[in-house]
Amino acid sequence: MARTVAPKPRQRATKTVPLVRAQRIELVDDAGRVRATLAARPDGSPALILEDAERKGRVHLTVSAAGEPGLGMGDREGSGRVLLAVKADDSAGVAFYDGQGKLRAVLGMTAVPVSAAGSAAAKPASAMALFDRDGNLLHQVP
Repeated sequence: MARTVAPKPRQRATKTVPLVRAQRIELVDDAGRVRATLAARPDGSPALILEDAERKGRVHLTVSAAGEPGLGMGDREGSGRVLLAVKADDSAGVAFYDGQGKLRAVLGMTAVPVSAAGSAAAKPASAMALFDRDGNLLHQVP
């Protein structure tokens, strides 16, 4: 028996607009489920949230009202597990959380202020800290 293949739908020319303005845009899949949201939060700061099929926020890309960018990633339950951020003082870091939301590890770089004479302040330029499940410090460098 010969197999027939349905013809592909003819591509229609799409009209594009030079600008779209909205406070919230939702990207949905074929079933109408929201999979991504781009929105201005109540304080005016932007956020992009990517969701899995169960509507759990898995990736959050934000810029705070203070101008601090952040990237958060969540687990299957939607709990934040990894946070990468740059603070207003230009310090940067990454933090890891366990399934209960407890901080387990931090790796960061502080903004090292430089004096007019060119010498750096006593603040360490980078640091790492590891914590046990109860939040007790296990190891820290420096």
